[in-house]
Amino acid sequence: MALIDIAHVVHAFHDVENPQPDGSGEPIVVVETDLQLHVHHPDHDKASVDALMQALSNHVLRNPHHFGMLRLRTAHGVTAHHANRT
Repeated sequence: MALIDIAHVVHAFHDVENPQPDGSGEPIVVVETDLQLHVHHPDHDKASVDALMQALSNHVLRNPHHFGMLRLRTAHGVTAHHANRT
């Protein structure tokens, strides 16, 4: 299963964390979700976020090369409408 096949993942892409002047850096995979991750946000749905975290953990078990590389964030422009879709 690809990352984008996981419920509530809207986009996943490779990036570099801590880029160096020579162009090197730590390779990461940014995973964007339509869920609100901030626990104090009124649209935060703990059960859905927990399910997403479990699915990502299962993904890492199947794809150990992604261990330590995933960075989860709420996609820009997410509204309550997006957060409530299934």
